[in-house]
Amino acid sequence: MIRTLTELQEEMSAEFAWRKKELHQLKSMVVANENTPHRDLFIRAAITLLYAHWEGFIKRIGTAYLEFVANRRLTNDELSAPFLALSVGRLVRAVAAANTFQPCLDLVAFFRSKAASQCKINWKTGINTKANLKSSVFQEIVASLGLDYSRFATKEKLIDEKLLKNRNSIAHGRYSLVGFEEYLELHDEMYGIMQDFYNQIENSAFLGSYRKPAPTVHGNQ
Repeated sequence: MIRTLTELQEEMSAEFAWRKKELHQLKSMVVANENTPHRDLFIRAAITLLYAHWEGFIKRIGTAYLEFVANRRLTNDELSAPFLALSVGRLVRAVAAANTFQPCLDLVAFFRSKAASQCKINWKTGINTKANLKSSVFQEIVASLGLDYSRFATKEKLIDEKLLKNRNSIAHGRYSLVGFEEYLELHDEMYGIMQDFYNQIENSAFLGSYRKPAPTVHGNQ
């Protein structure tokens, strides 16, 4: 169970370490086979595994952060907006899908009587990659964790067309070819996105960004 910042950092570090090692090995195999008849085979295999690491990494690191926040035992009114939304998400979804008035009353009752109660973040299911981690799904995950998506906005085409489209084509048995230089660029860019996501979560945990900002105190005029 992840309760402390140190435990979170250790979990994140271990998770990224083995993925870094395997990603490096994948790239090295592609480079080693640049001028062999097996180059395209290694590129196709590497893209499939690159996507697997992308989805697995985002889900595991994001889930670790949610587990850490959930175990801080904060009250709902201590949470920042994204984490409060995660805590009350079930009630909000019930209102959206309701054909009766009761879910609306339940939501009102929550904010009147349970705002000061301990939050209940379902961290085990909070990160949903939908088994198809395209940029729009990634954006939702980033927003739910209170991170800065603007740093990833320019990478949407890369994620959707260079990684996801090629991975799906290969995984579905189509003979999709990706150039050597194109693969190297994709590999490095996706690694950079993963590193940025990691850094943002680590910084947010350290700074306590999951907490509601303290009210600004104005001095005497």
